[in-house]
Amino acid sequence: RSRNYYGTSWQNKRVNFAWKRLQVRGIDANWWNTKIAESMKKQPFEYTVLVVDDSIETVELIRRNLDGAGYQVYTANHVQGAVNILESVVIDLVITDLKMPDQSGLQLIRHIMENFKGIGVLVITGFPSIQGAVESIKIGAEEYVVKPFTDEELFKAIERVLSKTKLPR
Repeated sequence: RSRNYYGTSWQNKRVNFAWKRLQVRGIDANWWNTKIAESMKKQPFEYTVLVVDDSIETVELIRRNLDGAGYQVYTANHVQGAVNILESVVIDLVITDLKMPDQSGLQLIRHIMENFKGIGVLVITGFPSIQGAVESIKIGAEEYVVKPFTDEELFKAIERVLSKTKLPR
């Protein structure tokens, strides 16, 4: 098995096979390379998002999705960490869990509404209740999403919140 700069020989065969499939379909390889290069260019961050949840897995999942979509993402695992970030960075959107150990997401929403005008708030929770939804919306959250949620549900909720609170930059 010979190795070259481009990987193993079987990898090269797979790449060549893929290019041949494109050629058979009438797709120009140069056009395809240009489209790939354009899609891989990192766009400047349009919005900054703060994700607050005591579940490290949830924070990481949301962070990866948002980072891949071109958002600048900050994370915190508790309310006090989120407040520290809010005081030091301009944030456009906060995605917060309702139930967290020390302080709840409702306390964070109240703090945001009192001290940081113009920040959109999206609530995510694994313990949905009508009372929790009504209270979070009443104190200032724009959207309420129940875990587990799909990427599509998350991004649509984010778009709705940002369209209510921000003008495109």
